[in-house]
Amino acid sequence: MLLDDEPTEEDKANELEARIKAPIVWTRLESGLRIEDLQEKRFEEAATILREHFLNTEVTFKSINILDDDESVEEFLSNAKIQMKDKASLVAIDETSNDAVGILLMRVVDRVAFSRTFSRVKLTYGRNYSTVMKFYNKLEKPVNIHELYGVQKYLKIFTLAILPEYRHRGLGKEMYKCAIASAAASKINVIAGIFTCVRNQELIETVGFVKHNEIYYAKYIDGDEIVFSDTGAGNYTAAFMAMKICESDIIARPETPILHHDFIALTETWLNESVCDFEIFDDRYLVFRRDRASRGGGVLLAVRADRVRSAQQIHRLQSSSVVNVTCTNAGSSLRTHMITLNSVSCVLIPKN
Repeated sequence: MLLDDEPTEEDKANELEARIKAPIVWTRLESGLRIEDLQEKRFEEAATILREHFLNTEVTFKSINILDDDESVEEFLSNAKIQMKDKASLVAIDETSNDAVGILLMRVVDRVAFSRTFSRVKLTYGRNYSTVMKFYNKLEKPVNIHELYGVQKYLKIFTLAILPEYRHRGLGKEMYKCAIASAAASKINVIAGIFTCVRNQELIETVGFVKHNEIYYAKYIDGDEIVFSDTGAGNYTAAFMAMKICESDIIARPETPILHHDFIALTETWLNESVCDFEIFDDRYLVFRRDRASRGGGVLLAVRADRVRSAQQIHRLQSSSVVNVTCTNAGSSLRTHMITLNSVSCVLIPKN
């Protein structure tokens, strides 16, 4: 091997720093999407999705034409970026284009912050934004999650925004499931949020949420007028909903590594979309799966993240019996401890 190919100490340090700062990947989907922590480098991308694909479709904001009120739009986006900085939000990435296609904004709400929120008048300046926030406060204030569930803090869902071409494919449900896994990993055993359309309410109920307060749009009147008069077909109420995460769902990360293998290949995994990657391996491994739609079968390949510069699943084969991953070498001078394969596959061979 030529000495010129050897990375410098600075290169090694930069690679290590990049791995440390890399987001936790909560799951990878068969459709070629992954769901991971939302990091600062994607904040502007997230804000664009919210401005162009959320405010014009979300029931309450659309009903009052918030996009006609520039001050309200800017105030909404400003608050959204504050929520992003709490580092509790998630983003869905298309692995082919590396573009963000979905955002789930969340924050941890502790008991003191909750008391502070409802003990003072919140200053908002955009007229339309103020109207929606007043409605949300009326919906949420009667329910004290901390007392109801006996907790000091809970994870609050604020916004789910998905690009139009990625909707109605199950991505929303997967992001909600990852939110639950994220709360469990942080030992937060309650998650809650306001859901303004019937589709989201029914979807969130399938993962265990229950309604604690509900307001009919037709009965929410300011003066003599219904505030939200154009809510769309079937959207009759907004609901404040929550879920108690069972103790068995609280995931404790191992303090010391248990596995040291560069590759782990599994067949007959019997996994399905209800099982997140995080439940199988910690963030030291990149996980690639082919789950079978029917009972049984399935293959999985886990790759040590610190052994490769990058790894990507190849979707040329549609079979649920093959997972093929291409790897880029980490480039360390310790070649004997590094992966030198360009690609690796895990294949389930039928008995017959």
